[in-house]
Amino acid sequence: MRKIVIALIIVLGLLPGVLLAEIGADFCFSRFDEIGRSSIGINGMAFPMSLTKGKLSLGFDFGIELIERHLDHITPSVIDTVTWDPAIYTDTLDYVAWFDKEYLDYMFIPFSILLRYNFRDPEKLSSIRPAIFLGIGGVLNIVQESGRQIQDWFYSGSPTSSLPDIRRAVDYGGQSIATFDFFIKPKIALYYQRFYASYEYHFNTRYMKSSFSVGYIFRL
Repeated sequence: MRKIVIALIIVLGLLPGVLLAEIGADFCFSRFDEIGRSSIGINGMAFPMSLTKGKLSLGFDFGIELIERHLDHITPSVIDTVTWDPAIYTDTLDYVAWFDKEYLDYMFIPFSILLRYNFRDPEKLSSIRPAIFLGIGGVLNIVQESGRQIQDWFYSGSPTSSLPDIRRAVDYGGQSIATFDFFIKPKIALYYQRFYASYEYHFNTRYMKSSFSVGYIFRL
């Protein structure tokens, strides 16, 4: 829920400035360093008509990317001997074995100012129209730690030679860490009709590196 609220605040805060603009939205397929994962996110671009002169346009873009329940680490198994007081409990717990699965949830919120150059007239929708961009901006990286402890309870026998009598999973939360990276990104795109495909690369970022996008222009 918190992630949805943050995304809505960003969209609503930027909406008034793009009411009279070229507006496009796309799906992003992004690659991240230090994670070994890719993700699908959403992104939007806006170019106000008042900042467009000929083939040059000045605008901005913003987006959101999520990577949830990324398995980061599994701790070694721990075995402990536990004896329950027979005056209180009717059976004896011989062994408890457990290990932890540690997860990381990532949320990335990139935004930047874009300078675009169209090689052909953007009003000619029936032709293929290449464009190049230069973006300057930043990305907010939010990392949430969490974990799940797997507990195997043995009431008889050895934990290394038999199946557990009870297996339990206990989820627990961790800290949330937010960092911010400034970046410069070159970008290329091909437009046809109202559809477009683009590729961009981020310099000076810890996680987000490159993205391939396909999208649609909703307003010209």
